[in-house]
Order: sequence, then C-alpha cells, then structure tokens
Amino acid sequence: MDDSPPEARRAAGVLSATYTVDIFPDASGMLERLSRGGAPPHLLVLDWRLPGSSGPETCRFLRERYDELTLPILVLTSDGEREDWQQALAAGANDYLHNPYDDAELLARTRTLVRVRQQAEALQEREERMRGLLESTAEGLWGLDAEGRCTFVNPACLRLLGYDSTEEVLGRDMHDLTHHSHADGTPYPTEACRILHVLRTGTYAEADDEVVWRKDGQPVPVRYRVSPVRRGGTVVGLVVAVEDVRAREEAEAALRTSQERYRTLFESIDDGYCLLRVHFDATGHPVDCRYLETNTAFETHTGLRNAVGRRARELIPDLDASWFETYGQVALTGQSARFESDAAAMGRFYEVYASRVGPPELRQVALVFKDVTARKAAEAERKEFLVQAEAERTRLTIILSALEEGVILQDAQGTLRFSNKAAERLLGVSADQLVGRTSADPRWRPVRTDGSPYPGEEHPPMRALRSGQGIRGDVLGVHHPDGRLVWLSVNAQPFFEPDGTTPAGVVSSFLDVTAQRAADAERERLLGEVETARVRLATLVEHAPATICLLRGPDHVYELVNPPYQRLVGTNRRLLGLPVREALPEVVQQGFIGLLDTVYRTGQPFFGSEVPIRLDRRGEGTLEDAFLSQVYQPARDAAGHVVGIDAFSFDVTEQVRARREAERLMVLEQERADFEQQLIGIVSHDLRTPIAAITMGAAVLLRRPDVEERQRRTVERILSSAGRANRMIHDLLDFTQARLGGGLTAQRIPGDFHAIVRQVVEESQVSHPGRLLRLTQTGDGGGEWDADRLAQLVSNLLSNALHYSPPASEVRIETRGEPEHLVLAVHNAGAPIPPEVLPRLFQPMQRGVTEVSEARSVGLGLYIVDQVVRAHGGSVSVTSSHEDGTTFTVSLPRRAGLVSS
Repeated sequence: MDDSPPEARRAAGVLSATYTVDIFPDASGMLERLSRGGAPPHLLVLDWRLPGSSGPETCRFLRERYDELTLPILVLTSDGEREDWQQALAAGANDYLHNPYDDAELLARTRTLVRVRQQAEALQEREERMRGLLESTAEGLWGLDAEGRCTFVNPACLRLLGYDSTEEVLGRDMHDLTHHSHADGTPYPTEACRILHVLRTGTYAEADDEVVWRKDGQPVPVRYRVSPVRRGGTVVGLVVAVEDVRAREEAEAALRTSQERYRTLFESIDDGYCLLRVHFDATGHPVDCRYLETNTAFETHTGLRNAVGRRARELIPDLDASWFETYGQVALTGQSARFESDAAAMGRFYEVYASRVGPPELRQVALVFKDVTARKAAEAERKEFLVQAEAERTRLTIILSALEEGVILQDAQGTLRFSNKAAERLLGVSADQLVGRTSADPRWRPVRTDGSPYPGEEHPPMRALRSGQGIRGDVLGVHHPDGRLVWLSVNAQPFFEPDGTTPAGVVSSFLDVTAQRAADAERERLLGEVETARVRLATLVEHAPATICLLRGPDHVYELVNPPYQRLVGTNRRLLGLPVREALPEVVQQGFIGLLDTVYRTGQPFFGSEVPIRLDRRGEGTLEDAFLSQVYQPARDAAGHVVGIDAFSFDVTEQVRARREAERLMVLEQERADFEQQLIGIVSHDLRTPIAAITMGAAVLLRRPDVEERQRRTVERILSSAGRANRMIHDLLDFTQARLGGGLTAQRIPGDFHAIVRQVVEESQVSHPGRLLRLTQTGDGGGEWDADRLAQLVSNLLSNALHYSPPASEVRIETRGEPEHLVLAVHNAGAPIPPEVLPRLFQPMQRGVTEVSEARSVGLGLYIVDQVVRAHGGSVSVTSSHEDGTTFTVSLPRRAGLVSS
C-alpha cells in the first residue's frame, strides 16, 4: 500500500514475478478489501507515511484484528528516520525497510515473511490434523508435564477413565488420579511407577500387566506405552497411550472367530478371494496395493504365487492404474463395487466384487473375483457360457451341501425336484424319498404352532407360487417317520420364466427351531413365574404389617424399604441409596452397625426380641424410644457369597409400654386393695363402734344433774377426744374414696364462699378461745360450691395453722373474690416447712415438721385439702420461710368447667 504511483509500480514489478500483487493508494481501499472476508493476504507492504491515515494508525488497527502470523506487515520508512521504524515495530509491524530500498532486499524480506506465514498455516493444519487424529483414535491418550500433571487428554481416554469432560482431568496429578494402586488395591508408590520412571530416565516403557482406576473406583486392566517428550535434550513431559486389555482381548477373540469362519468359507468357494491394503501417494492418489490374505482359488484365478505380503506393482509391474483407482474409491468411500475389467498385463478378464473392510483409515478392500477371460472370448462365447454355468452349478451344489440350512426346489406344480443334505436330515427322509413329493403329501403330517393341522396348499412354497411373493419365517411342524415332531422356520422364494411373470418354481430354505421353541417356551414360563413371584413379593412387602428393608454391600446401603419401615424411622427421611450409618446416624452408637457388620461377615442370621432403639424420626435431634422384634437374614448370591442383609422387624413399642404399664398398675392395684382392706377393717370394727359408745356414754353423763364440775370437765375432754377421733375416721374414709374411687367428688350448688369460710373460722375460734384468728374478706363471694367439702378444706387448713404455730401468734385468713375465681389464703407464723418436704407435702401420711404434736393425726389433712381443691377444678400452693412464715393459698373457679390458674 503506497500513495506514490511510481513507487507502487516499482514494488509491484519486483514482487509480481513471484506473487500476485494488489495495489492500494490509501488505507481505506485496503481496509475495504479486508472487510469483504476470506483469507487475508500473505503479506502487507505498508508505506509508513500515508495521506488521510498514518502508518501507525493503520498498523495498530490491523493488529487489533490479525496477529503477526496471520497477516505479516513489512513497513517502508524514510531513510535515516529512526523514529519511524521504532514506531512501526511498536505498532506491530513484523519488519521494516528503509526507502529508497534495494529491489533484491525487498524481495528477500518478502520471501522471508511469506514463508513465515506459510509455515504458520502448515503448522496450524498439522495441529488440526493431529487434533482430529487424537479425537478419532480409539486408543486413550494423555500427556504429562515434568511434574506429572495432565496437559491433554483425548475423548477415548475420558471414556476409559469414566470422566465427562477434560476439565475434570487437566492439571491433575495422573498418578494420584488413576494409577495410585495395583489391581489388588495395594498402594502403587510413585517411586515404583513405570510411567513416572520414564519421566525420570527419559527411556521408553510399556506394560500390559497393570490397571488404571476409573472415576467410579473400578479398576481397568490396560496395556500402555509411555514415550518421553524432550526439549533441548531435557525430558519435559510424557505421552501415555492406554488400551483397555479386556476390549482388545474380546475383539481379538471375536476377530479370530470371524477370521476362522470366513477363512473356512472362502477356502471352500471357487471364486478367488483376497484382502488387500491400498497405498496412496503424498497427494492422496491410489498408486498400489499390498496383498494381505488370499484363498486357495486366488492362485488359480490370477496365476500369482506367494502373493501375501507383496505389492501388486511388484508382481504385475504393468498393471493398469484403473484397478488402483477403483480400489482406492472403495477404500475411501465404503461403497462396494461390482465390475468386470480387462487385466491386459495378466492376459485375463475378471469379474470382481470389491468391498471395504474396516474403517477408512485401514485402506483395506476385500475382493471376490473370478477369471472370466474365456467367457469374454468371442470365438468361445457359447462354450464358455456353458462352462461357467456348470461351474456355477457345481459351486452351488458344494455350497448347498455345506449349508446347515435345508434347501429344496419345487417346480411350478409344487413337486419337489431337488434337496440338499441338510433338507434330508431335517425332514427325516432320503433324497430318493423326497423327490416327487408335493406339499400336500399326507406323510408330512404338518401342524401349525397352535397344534392344528396345516393344509398342504397353505404351506409357504405353495403360497409363494400363488402370490409370486417371498415368504419369510413361517413356522410349522412336521413329523419324522419315527413319530418325532420337528419345528421348522421356512423361507420360500419363487422364481420365474423368462417373461418375468410366470412362476417356474420355488426355492425353500428352512432351519430346525425345535430347541429354540422349547427354550423360548421355557423362558416364557420362567419369566411368568418370576413375574408372578415378583408381584407377590412386591405386594407382600408393600402391605406387610412388619417393617422390611433390603441392605446391599458391606456398607449396608438401602436397596428397598416398605412403607411401615419408612414410617418407623421417619416419613421425611431419605433412605434409598444411602448407607445405614449415613441415613440413620443416631443408631451408630447404639450397636446396630456392629450387629449388621457381624451378620454380613459371618453369614449367621440374628434374631432379637424387644430390642430397644432410639430414632430421630422428625430430624430435629430429639430421639424417641422404640422396641423392635427383628431378624437380620444374610442375602447370598448364586455362588453363596453374602452380598447383603434382608431385615424384618415388628414394632412392639406399644406392646412393651402396655405390658410395663399393666405390670405397674397391677402392683398399684394390689397395694390399693391391701390398704383398703386394712383401712376398712380399722374403721368398721376397731374405731367406729367404740368411738360411738364412748361418745354416747359421755353425752349421757353430761346430761345427769348430779355430775360434779371436775367430772364434767373430764367428760368434756372425753367428748373432745372422741370428736377428734371421729374426724380422723372421716379423713380416713375420704382418703379411701380419693385413692380407690379416683378422687373426691363435689356436689356444687350456688352459695357464698365468704359465708362458708366465716362460719368455719367462727367455729374454730370457739374451739380455740385462746388463739387470735384474723379474717379479711373482699370482693364477691358468690359461686357454685360443695359447702361441706369447702368447710372441711378450711377446717383442715385452720387446724394445720393452729397446730404448727406458736400459741401466742396470730393466724390470718383471707378470702378474695376475683372475676372468675375465689382465693383463700391461710397464714401462720410457725417454723418453716423444710424445702425437701414441700414437694410431697400434699401426699398422704406426710407432715411439715418432724416433731410429734399432742394433737395426734394420721397425716391426711393436707391430702384431703388437695383432693377437695381438685374436685372443684382449683389449685393449691404453699410458701414457707423464717421471715414470712407459712401461707397456704387456694384458688377455686366460681363455676364448674373453669380452670383455676
């Protein structure tokens, strides 16, 4: 690009003898040319000083779009202008040339830069070709740097190692990733690794007795080859080629079997056969071929001896190139070719069928051919035709004789005219007995697959003759002369007269499928039984009242759980696919994992009854107790090895709890019964009768007018003691009702709570004239109460306060009406109740102090208070201390149905 036409023409004249040159007077024309797409020029010669846009601007603009290899730039600068060429190189120019310049120097620098561009393109092409090769090869390849880290990996290697993408492998230490252990699982130290040994020594290595480890933890036996990569004589990395030995061995075995079959086949045919590899020159043009394999007839048809391993050009130097063109086309495209061609250099004419063998990169072609030189000779055309026909007939006879498949030929009327050896064997009769028979012959006794008779006119050959269409895979049964029923799969194909429409006969082929039908029937029967058993088992497991789970492997991974088991451990817990220790971590410390390990290791089942277990059913960290009666049964494979554990259990938690509760209740019931009997005996016989007599006798004495004052006081004390004893009897009776009858009952009727309390306080004041009882009442006292029970409650609290407080102290009684409740508080200044006594203070036979009072009791007063409060739906509490004394507080709801706070 130059704005000076003479200079531009001069440069073009120097370069156009070798290159195609385009001239642009300014940057805009050149940039428009590049913007139209396509490959950029091999070189841009740029005048550094241009009108409209400077050389630096143009150079920097181009470098933003093309690198130095894609578009080399040679800058023409002013002679002596150091600043120009320095700016040019800084802006991205590859080289510079001072103007005026020498033509030879311009041409030399141009050639250098163009060669750099061409070498870059060739390198890129080789890289693309190498990448394609690495991507398409079936062999696994990976590269290592000097540290043993992966630098590249091809798809075949990813498939072999079980990875999905290169990102999972690149940069990883390949020994740690896939070569860390031997086949038996023992560690493979890095210092013993043959691959890393090559990195240290730089010597080639290979091995076929090791394994690599897949991503899923499975070992793969491989054969590998390790080649060092050197730079300046120093080993800077490795290339490792890995092949799955199993796949290779299987492929080799299959190949050997296939080769043996085909070798047998092609050795038995008259046609010539050979396998050859086509050779191409550097331009990709087929120029020769090498014989890899031939059959016996090959030498007969070609006259070539010892051809295997030799090239065609060596054996037949003048062979026409068209043969190689044809073979090359077949090898590259995979399209088979059938043709006839003259091999003038051999003096022969051939009929050839060519087909590719294997992938295109093998360049292998199989030929089945015959020498048809005689047939092509004009003077012997008729004779050669008959010879060839006879040869074909003979070959067909050989082939038919060698076939395992029975073949018969029938004419247009259905009369059998030909049969091969296999047909005689399959039908159970000789060739002489077969010839002349028809399909309608009753001796066949044919049957359909359902056992019904199969009429001869419906046999496959007869249907094919009538329809003119082939019949495939029709199954029928024929009876051999010995009575044995043989099932045959029959194909029938009609052939026609020269007019193409009139049937001339039919050829039938058939195979013995008796064993196959029996196997199919047995398979269907077994599959049916298996399916029935599976459905029954699935139904049983799904609806079983027991919990069932199937564990597999030494880690006891859940394979199946039924709904009761899921409900047992928690409906929202994930189980399937997880080991027990991960799915139910709370059972690890309870011994269940060790128990499962023992069953798996020893193969001995475990039976447990009412085994305790604690489960986090809600996943909140709260363990719930349960009891299971369970069986752990080892599951074995066909070889008898333990592969898992089948666990069956019944949740007997409720049964265990019910039994324990029943046992506890039985003990309590027995204790109650014993107590009741003792109490009733005491009350009925030992107490009530004498107390009544004492009371009546004392009352009579008091009514006598002649009783002296001293005697009267004595009788009054007797009556007082009898009254106290009578109250003890009533307490005992109430206690009996409360304990054995489920609590005291309250007959609630409307009444005034204040009035009931006031009456009891007044009576107590009369009975204890020396004590100070202070009553305070506020609020509404109306409600529904059992007045007698309330009086008993107040009396017991007052008696308790009077008995356990100093004689000169005050007892305060307060009743307070609240919106829904009435509150009673009784306070005394006696010694505090010990803290350890407070929790059981309202239990029977308990006292707040240890000293024995003169006013003896059975310790039921506070118990009766608590029961009366409960009967009214209320609550009672007590506070006691040295500073504040002791206060009993009762809260009762005004009406039934309300609950006291």
